[in-house]
Amino acid sequence: MSDDLLQDSPTLSLPHNLQVERALLGSLILDNRQIDLVLEIFHPEAVSMARQGNAARRRGQNHLEPLFFSQAHQRVFGSICRLYDAGTGIDLTTLAEELNRQGDLELVGGAPYLASLEDDVFSLTQVPEYARIIMEKWKLRSLIRATQLISEVAASSDARADEVIEQAEKRIFEIALDRVQRDFVQIGEPLAEQLIEIENRKKGVAELPGLPTGFRVLDRMTTGLRPSQLIILAARPSMGKTALALNIAAHVAFRRGQTVGIFSLEMSASELITRLMCTEARVSMGRVRGNFGLRRDELDAIHEAAERIEKAPLYIDDASSLSAMELRAKARRLKSRCPELALIIVDYLQLMTGGGARYDNRQQEVSEISRSLKQIARELNIPVIALSQLSRQSEQRQGRGVKDKLPRLSDLRESGAIEQDADIVLFIHRERNMATDEDGSHEPELATLRIGKQRNGPIGDTQLLFRGEFTEFVDLALDSD
Repeated sequence: MSDDLLQDSPTLSLPHNLQVERALLGSLILDNRQIDLVLEIFHPEAVSMARQGNAARRRGQNHLEPLFFSQAHQRVFGSICRLYDAGTGIDLTTLAEELNRQGDLELVGGAPYLASLEDDVFSLTQVPEYARIIMEKWKLRSLIRATQLISEVAASSDARADEVIEQAEKRIFEIALDRVQRDFVQIGEPLAEQLIEIENRKKGVAELPGLPTGFRVLDRMTTGLRPSQLIILAARPSMGKTALALNIAAHVAFRRGQTVGIFSLEMSASELITRLMCTEARVSMGRVRGNFGLRRDELDAIHEAAERIEKAPLYIDDASSLSAMELRAKARRLKSRCPELALIIVDYLQLMTGGGARYDNRQQEVSEISRSLKQIARELNIPVIALSQLSRQSEQRQGRGVKDKLPRLSDLRESGAIEQDADIVLFIHRERNMATDEDGSHEPELATLRIGKQRNGPIGDTQLLFRGEFTEFVDLALDSD
């Protein structure tokens, strides 16, 4: 019996279902058309490992748990995949020949055992359920295997804790994260959806396809922030990068009730919270920070604002030192804790480090950080806003008007990879900076928000008003509020 060719006896308690494995293999032999359906359910890399068979085993490519608990069943499935790829019909004869060519026929129990697999087939309609059961057992075994491997790595003499943690989280997150696989769709279906969306936009009743920022012109130009996008928000120091990012975070978390994660490397959580409270309460930051005597109505407004935002789904990490690897690990944890995570904000990119690798220069390190942020956006399928400093080039440009000082893509500091990785690049420019705003001026100031790059949309400038006393940007039409 080939069922004797299993994992070693200490692992027999691992999750598995041999009867389901036999039923699935028998079904594939009886009806080759079921193979496509099974391949859509199984993990593609695990299928690839089975398909490579002895070649993968000789190269030591066993980083993944085999799909099938029985080694015999794993080898039978691998042979089925190879025959299928070659366009060869699969029956007991061709399957036995392929296994014999691989030197596996006797190991799996010979031709009699292959014939016995068909005896366990009760209904071909159950094939999808068989595949899902096998995948469920595979995930559980993979989790057990991952914890064992991490324990071994952690126990080694040259282990580095941060690297072990990164490996552990990567393995477990990949196993735990459900990937929704989409099949082909005939063009008519998405076409109809797009026509409806266009009509609704014309009527002014359409929801934005992406995540609204709260700024109407920006949302109209970008149609919202899309999943997997990396958005760079760049400016010279004291132009209001953090203020604008917090305004967006407040709109998403406070107004829409969607989860936002903020990584603040420059400011402490208490500083961010003070800003958020003052903006919500309409109380001057200068009065709160300057230790001036607050009026009773101002203090009441702050308490009311605190009550409104206390339970908002906004999470802040204010670690002052953060590598790309650490940020990725923390973002994964937040996603696991809050599956509905809608947005991540990083303030700011140049304060991060690339991690444990050695870099020839800072440009290489920033390039690695930029790539990592884009990978996080894709992996978690959410937009990521990363704040970035600009070089002094915009300040040094001499011209006849303000337009000469407006930021350009070439002003992005330290790496062209930031421009390359970003889906959207936003620039902020004001004639007066944050330092001069601290004089307590209550006069709103015109600010330029420039879309310097948009991978799938228009670029251009829009005007906002900056209310320095509340560290708040608003649409022009709202200044009368």
